[in-house]
Amino acid sequence: MRNCRLIRNIKATISYYNLRVHKRKNEIIVLLSCPIGDVVYALSLIKEYKSRHMDKKIVLVAEKNTAPIVIAFHGYDEVRYYSKKKRVGEWIFTYLTASKFYASKGLKEDIINTVPWILHGVIGSTCIDRLKEDLSLPYDAQLQYPAVDSPLPSLVKDNGFTKTMIVNAFAHNDLNNELDLLFHEVINIAHKNNYIVYSNVVGEQPPIEGTIALRCSLDDFYHIANSVSLIISIRTGLMDWINNTKSKKIIIYPPSFNSDWSNFYSMKVWNQSSIMEFRYSDKNSIISAVKRIINESISGAAK
Repeated sequence: MRNCRLIRNIKATISYYNLRVHKRKNEIIVLLSCPIGDVVYALSLIKEYKSRHMDKKIVLVAEKNTAPIVIAFHGYDEVRYYSKKKRVGEWIFTYLTASKFYASKGLKEDIINTVPWILHGVIGSTCIDRLKEDLSLPYDAQLQYPAVDSPLPSLVKDNGFTKTMIVNAFAHNDLNNELDLLFHEVINIAHKNNYIVYSNVVGEQPPIEGTIALRCSLDDFYHIANSVSLIISIRTGLMDWINNTKSKKIIIYPPSFNSDWSNFYSMKVWNQSSIMEFRYSDKNSIISAVKRIINESISGAAK
C-alpha cells in the first residue's frame, strides 16, 4: 500500500514538473478540477482574474468532459484538455507540495490551483471567497455566469414544460431511506397537481418510480432547466451549472454535508432568488416550499 502511494506521488510530481517545464514565461496556467461545481466556481472568476493580468496568457488545463462548461465562460486565452481525470487530479495533488516549496523560496507561483479546500479546508468561509483570496481578487469581484448558446434540444422544442418537475436524487449515493421517502412524497404532490415528473439519471440508472428518465448532455440540461417549473435536487455541482436558469430550485443538503461543508458550498453566493436551500431533515419546510411553488406556477399559468 505504501509503495503504491509512493509510486503515485512520484508520477504526480513528474506530471507537475513536465507541466512547468513546458510552460511559457508569459503564461499563467489554471488547473481546473473535474467535479462540475468546482469547475463552475473557478470559471465564474476567470474573467475578473484575466482583467488584472492582461499582459499574461491565461491557459486552462481541464478534463475533457468539462468542455461544455468551459466554453460557456469567457476570460481565458487557451484551454488544454486531457481525457484522464487522474492527470488533472495528480497536478492538483502535487500543487500542495510544489506551492509550499515555491513559497519557501520566495518565488511567485504561476500555476494556479482552483480547489481551495485542498489548501485551506472549509471552515469559516465559502468556496468563492477562498478562490478570490487565492486569485488575489477583491471581495466585490464580479461573478460570471454560464452562457449556453447551443441549439435547444428537441425535448424543449416539443414540450411546454409549464407543469413539469425534475428530480435529481442520485448524487453522492446519499439517497437513504429518509430522503427516499421525501422524494416520493414530493413526486406524489406533483402528480396530484397533474405535473409531469422526470428523474435526472446517468447511464443505466433507473428513474425513481412514477417518473420519466431524463438522460441528456450538460448543455441540454441547462436549456431544460430554463424551461421547467421546478427542480428539486440533492446538493450537487450540477445545480451550480444551472444556477442562473429560470426554474425554481429546491436544494437539499444530504447527511454527507455537515454545517461547515454546507456553508462552504452554499448556493447563496450566486445571489439567485430562484434558489432555496434546506437540510435534508427540514422535511416540513421542503414540502411547504414544493406546494407553494406548484400553486404559484398553476396560478400564473391560469392568468
